[in-house]
Amino acid sequence: MTLITDGMQMARQETEWTSSKGNQNKWFADGMWYKEDGLGYEALAEIFVSRLLAKTNAGSFVSYEYKQLERDGRSYHGCGSADFLLPEDDKLISVERLFQAYKGESAARGIVQFETVEERIRYIVENMEEITGLNGFGNYLKKVLTVDALFSDTRSDYPLELNTEACYQKIQAKPFSRTFDEQLDACEVLYGGFQFHAFFTMKDVVFLLEEFQGIYEDRILSRVCQVMRQQIRKYAYLF
Repeated sequence: MTLITDGMQMARQETEWTSSKGNQNKWFADGMWYKEDGLGYEALAEIFVSRLLAKTNAGSFVSYEYKQLERDGRSYHGCGSADFLLPEDDKLISVERLFQAYKGESAARGIVQFETVEERIRYIVENMEEITGLNGFGNYLKKVLTVDALFSDTRSDYPLELNTEACYQKIQAKPFSRTFDEQLDACEVLYGGFQFHAFFTMKDVVFLLEEFQGIYEDRILSRVCQVMRQQIRKYAYLF
């Protein structure tokens, strides 16, 4: 999910590229950003989360809609969003690329020198604010980490044959810790501020999933439903 805050726009790159795993094609064309399913149901996860974020206090976020994408004579599930970057010369630049360009080192390798999750997060945030001149990156990062999991990689990490409990056992959160809760707790300690609140229920979840019946497999929709039911129970204090 791509969250943006005032003055913290990501940069545009008008060429095709892939995800960090190299499996999800993404590109910009005709004023739209497109993402194609590469590992499972990534597009559905993007659409689903953006719809639910509209029922939270998350603030600015990118909205995605379902798109049937054609490539090389084949049809793929995907999603699209309106261009969320305004200046014509903006480019999409990852944290890793910024670190290599301005610090001469890898962000991923840099954080392993620190023992605690708090130290790793502080290292990234402070360097990003120094590189970009932007303030509030810690709060932005906290928002991103809050909505960062849906088990959409069904080809390798979370095959549909696994139940959700088994999927939770396999989680290896990145980049700061093996667990999402640890990352969120560390951000809370460091940056406090933003408190996420959700105003949707399981009825909203079920209603949204009905829209994708006949598009995605029933077992995929069932997994999303199960994951959301467990997350709502686990994080009841946010609702």
